[in-house]
Amino acid sequence: MLLVFIASALLVAAGCVSSNGYSVAVLGDIHYDDARFHTKEKPGNKVKQTMWKEETPAILAASANIVRPDTAFALQLGDIVDGGTSSYTTHTQSLAEATSILEQTYRGLPVVVVCGNHDVGRGAFKDFMVPWQAAQLASLSTNEVRSTTFGFRHGPDLWVVIDFNIGAGTVGQVAKLFADNPDVRYTFVAVHGPVLPMDVWKVRWFYLGQENQNDARRKMRAMLAKRNAIVLSAHVHALEYKDWYGDGGRITNGPQFRSTGVEQQPETRLAVRHLGDAKRLRCLAEDCGN
Repeated sequence: MLLVFIASALLVAAGCVSSNGYSVAVLGDIHYDDARFHTKEKPGNKVKQTMWKEETPAILAASANIVRPDTAFALQLGDIVDGGTSSYTTHTQSLAEATSILEQTYRGLPVVVVCGNHDVGRGAFKDFMVPWQAAQLASLSTNEVRSTTFGFRHGPDLWVVIDFNIGAGTVGQVAKLFADNPDVRYTFVAVHGPVLPMDVWKVRWFYLGQENQNDARRKMRAMLAKRNAIVLSAHVHALEYKDWYGDGGRITNGPQFRSTGVEQQPETRLAVRHLGDAKRLRCLAEDCGN
């Protein structure tokens, strides 16, 4: 199946307080691919390579077009590359090319990239992306990027980026980021896999979803709920939205960024705004306005 990914925008606003409002351009799985990056050619590879040549330019252009004067940064939610090689050097080259494409797409806007399951590449993602990410965030935040799980403040909000490939090892990192940032308006979490199970064909296809991760998952879920966390993720290639209450709080996870057939999907917009007792995500149509 030819995969086409929706480019979306996240509008962050606190009621009518425009001084603290900003937007973020959000992009799901893009699986940058080329025949040069495959140790062994597989039937599905040519489909994705064709997508990159014929379909992806329009998707990236749509994402660039939703950048506004108040857009603070762009967020790519993982699987930036397809990762079809066993070579560290080749994987690094694919990451370099993919990030260069995003830099050109967003024309100098800082870009934040989450680590997906296709991205790891024998440690190439960490080695290449940590210094690249630090340079990208230098103009946006004073927080240091030392690993593939990190956090930064933007205005009154905390953004936490989690490398879900590390699994339970991220729980302590996230706990420290939360403890160091108690005084925030919103807590946003960007992680490739959802934090709640989605209605897809693999029931455990989510962050800390394996049976041997039960304790870590419950601890993470409680931490997120107590912060009323808003989670952005991708991975499952299906448009899903979850709003979960428990552990003394609330977790909003969504939407997942959908992949479809050959038809390019219309752009969608996401908004965070006052909705009574909490500030939540709304998935709106292209013509949703403000």
